[in-house]
Amino acid sequence: MPWLKMLRGPKPGEVFELQADRITVGRGRKNGIIIHDNEVSREHCVFVRVLDAYELHDLNSTNGTFVNGQQVDGSGWLIDSRCIIEIGDSITLEYSITAPPVSETQEMSSASIAQIDTSDQEESYLVIRTISQPDPEVYPLELVTVNIGRDLNNDIVIPEPEASRNHIRLTLLNNQYAIEDLGTLNGTYVNDVRIEDTMLLRPNDIIRIGTSVEILYTTKPKGEEPSLIPSDALPSVVADEPSTTRVPTNSVKPLVPTSRHTSSSNLHSLSAGELVDHVFLAYAPSEWSAVAGKLFVYLEDNEIPVWAPQGVTPDSDDWQLAINQALSECSCLIVILSPLAMDAPYVRRAARYFFVREKPVFVLKYQPTENLPMALRNIPAITYEPHSEEHGFRTILAALRKLSIYKS
Repeated sequence: MPWLKMLRGPKPGEVFELQADRITVGRGRKNGIIIHDNEVSREHCVFVRVLDAYELHDLNSTNGTFVNGQQVDGSGWLIDSRCIIEIGDSITLEYSITAPPVSETQEMSSASIAQIDTSDQEESYLVIRTISQPDPEVYPLELVTVNIGRDLNNDIVIPEPEASRNHIRLTLLNNQYAIEDLGTLNGTYVNDVRIEDTMLLRPNDIIRIGTSVEILYTTKPKGEEPSLIPSDALPSVVADEPSTTRVPTNSVKPLVPTSRHTSSSNLHSLSAGELVDHVFLAYAPSEWSAVAGKLFVYLEDNEIPVWAPQGVTPDSDDWQLAINQALSECSCLIVILSPLAMDAPYVRRAARYFFVREKPVFVLKYQPTENLPMALRNIPAITYEPHSEEHGFRTILAALRKLSIYKS
């Protein structure tokens, strides 16, 4: 009986016995062999039985399929002896037509012996509406793991400043998806409750990212009409039956250790030294969406580690602890200058702290401001222009690049 053994990949040593006439390989949950790796396409390749052997066909995958170093195309490759199959650059499988050792047979993946029958499974969908794209977009959930965020490498890309590069991960558990926040700046809310642990989703749950992104988790995306529900910035997608707000009491143990990108981490559980060499961004909280959040994203996208006091109620204990750590560890300060910012005591405190310790301070003048503190009076301000905001952002980036720790 032909079989595959994973030599390199997420589960080295796993063995798959090939029995069905047609077995697809990919990240999608409908594949006969499911491999959780970003190098693997949703449907990457397929084994097709030909008499006593198999033909391997690539399914127009992004990173290609290779047999003994030779790339496989759509016309297929007849496999009738022991060989090495590579999927992209990170997955290596050994193919053999002889029975594997007993110890390996005992480790065979029962879920991958034959093509999975999903005909009786209820499909799940995400209906996503953003402030920049008011018409809802529907995404069928076809993968076992679905990554959502601003980075283009995600399965679902949300190009909004309030979304982190890697914001949400959905994972299929017994035909039901679980959601986890990936240590993000603005957090993830399910039915207006911020999630701290991995939790299971129910049909008609509403997922929010900041004030600009709303996501409906549903099994019935067709025929739903968007309508308005109270929100300062975002018209909402409403499900067939309104979802009752619920506290995430059905939290499950995290599926994997939560990843954290330090430049977009929230204020909770900052470890000592986590903000070293970061840029401290100080601003009026009400001006986050208008300018501070945009500058944050711009710097992060240009690989500048930046930190902002966003995500926790100002002046709370967590907030104060995080501010103190940022003052101590961050290497330089950017102040978004405006009258409201000068009314925020922490902004003045940060400017004085960095000035006294002769740490670099940069000023982006968002609005004309009088009665500046001494720490900011003699610092040349970079003017923010709403119609060409990137010009000011580029100027700040260039100034940061002159510092030795941020040179590209």
